[in-house]
Amino acid sequence: MTRLSGRSVVVTGGGGGIGSAIARAFADEGAGVVVADVGEGAGKVAEAVRGSGGRAVAAHADVTRTADMSALAALAMREFGASTCW
Repeated sequence: MTRLSGRSVVVTGGGGGIGSAIARAFADEGAGVVVADVGEGAGKVAEAVRGSGGRAVAAHADVTRTADMSALAALAMREFGASTCW
């Protein structure tokens, strides 16, 4: 069992760069990861996480929009349960 098994995280800016590395690191520790970004990279990162045995979903989100943040929280709870780390 890994340190974050049974937990989930939302990584904004997860479609590339440091955000991508953070999303992968959380997945490597066993967390379910919602990879969120305003660009197109979130899907590729989530696919790579799943390809290496992790749990991840992608979402398009803009952190300046309250509705997008609420949608991310709902997605994380729906996909991975209520133990979400922010």
